Amino acid sequence: MNVLLINQYFHPDISATSLIITDLCIELTRHFNISVLCGTPSYNPAESLTYKSFKFYTYKDCRVMRVWNTSFSRRTFKGRILNYLTFMSTGCLTALLLKKSNATFAMTDPPFVGFIAYMINKIKRVPYVVTLQDIHPDIEIHTGLLKKSFLVSAWIKLNKLIFNNAVYVIVLGNTMKDYLKDAYGLAPEKIKVIPNYCDDKIITPQPKQNKFLNDKPFKDKFIITHSGNMGLNQDLHIIIESAKLLKDNQDIAFVFIGDGAMKERLLASVKNNALSNIHFLPYEQKENLPFSLSAADVHLITLGKGLTRYILPSKLYGIMAVSRPIIACIDNDSDVAHIIEEAQCGLVIEPGNPETLANAISWMYKNKNDLPALGENARQYLENNLRKAHVIEKYRELFLSISSRVSL
Repeated sequence: MNVLLINQYFHPDISATSLIITDLCIELTRHFNISVLCGTPSYNPAESLTYKSFKFYTYKDCRVMRVWNTSFSRRTFKGRILNYLTFMSTGCLTALLLKKSNATFAMTDPPFVGFIAYMINKIKRVPYVVTLQDIHPDIEIHTGLLKKSFLVSAWIKLNKLIFNNAVYVIVLGNTMKDYLKDAYGLAPEKIKVIPNYCDDKIITPQPKQNKFLNDKPFKDKFIITHSGNMGLNQDLHIIIESAKLLKDNQDIAFVFIGDGAMKERLLASVKNNALSNIHFLPYEQKENLPFSLSAADVHLITLGKGLTRYILPSKLYGIMAVSRPIIACIDNDSDVAHIIEEAQCGLVIEPGNPETLANAISWMYKNKNDLPALGENARQYLENNLRKAHVIEKYRELFLSISSRVSL
């Protein structure tokens, strides 16, 4: 079976989405012929390779077709939209010129990338699946970034067109599934819940004092880490405010690892408040993740109030894989909250409240001896319920079901 996967980001981009999709494609090549249509890398890949426009090559048995798009900074909304639109233009044209596949798999970048799969379906009669890591423009409407307008209404109508014509729409959790049923009127059987994952054989627990901390000024501190995208939806300012409340405890260090649209604002806030207990580090390469994640005593997951209907933070899986406890500032009826509570691997607190977060961190600090047990609970839950092999098998079965439909 020949499957065309479409997503703007792919190896060597080091965003969470790129890492997940790249690994998924490699695993699926064991069962299917996978081709990937992607754009220009935009997460500052460390490799000193030149990624030319319209370059065709093979990466670990995946046939990769890399098309041109603009490379404006992702930290501005306009720049990101221009990058998306140029990828959509070149990607759609390229996809229509390619040899017909048996199925199209539209991932999550750009948010309306499913339109390319829809066009292939209408012109070439190829069935397609859409995976939603996030639900747009619903997020932007909720946060006030976008107001209701003709363009926003058109975007929502486009979503309905794409979703209704797909064989399946894949979401990461039941909260997102319920929202799609209510907001878009999709039949429950059309929506499949398949979570993200991390490679639990590679992302494994390491000692806290490992090579990642060798040259770090906070290596002997009690480390509170936020690792991953510093985006507009994470409500990251509550971490800064909590650090202000805890600044008199010189034994606690806050560490941000990653990048994103909010990073410059966070840096400015730290400078304006003269906070010496907060540190910023760049993204880590995949092979270093077991060490950077294990260097934390506690990991933070934050998300703005009400956003769990549209987003499921996938950093959860890596944290659980390295056996570290979690403080989640997130809606208590979300999938993440349910997992943490069921696994008994951390604390779930109300989003947007710095005082509550500071109190939760203080509790963790005072109860250090209990943290290894919470971490072990996290890893055990991951191994029992969220292993990579389980997720890959769900994707394999899904595409086999599409293959059987095509052959009928």
